[in-house]
Amino acid sequence: MVDKLQQPTQSQDGQPRWPPLAWAALLLAVLGTAARAGQPAQAPPGSYARAHYDLRLVENCGLVTVEVQRGFELARDERRQREALDEAAARLARIQAGVAFDLEWQNRGLGGSRPWCREDGKQAALAFFARFIDERYPRPGASP
Repeated sequence: MVDKLQQPTQSQDGQPRWPPLAWAALLLAVLGTAARAGQPAQAPPGSYARAHYDLRLVENCGLVTVEVQRGFELARDERRQREALDEAAARLARIQAGVAFDLEWQNRGLGGSRPWCREDGKQAALAFFARFIDERYPRPGASP
C-alpha cells in the first residue's frame, strides 16, 4: 500500500498523476521553508520601525517592565530623530512594523512563540533595558 502512495499513476492523457499525499508533502516542504523566521524587511535592525516591532514582540512575550518601556521610548525617539521622520512617515513606519509583527506571529504557529520569545524577545527586551541603563547611569564625559 505504501508503494501506491509514493508512485505516480497514469492519467487518461498519459501524464503522470501524483497521489494527494505526494502533493501534500510537496506543499508542506514549500510552505515550511517560506515560513521560516527572518528579519522583517519592513523593520530593519536599528530603525524606528524596528523599535516598534521589537516592542510588540516584548509585549507579546510578557517581558515589558517600566525599565524596558523607558528604554523603548529612548530608542524610539533617537531613531525617529536620526531618520528625520515627520509624523506621516513615522505613522507609516509604525503601521509597517505592526503588519510585519502580525505576519511573523502568524508564521510561528502554535507553540512557535516560545523559541521566538526565548531568543528574539529576550534580545529585544535586553536591548531596551540596556538603553535605559545608559540613560540612568551615563558614562563619565558623555553628553546628556
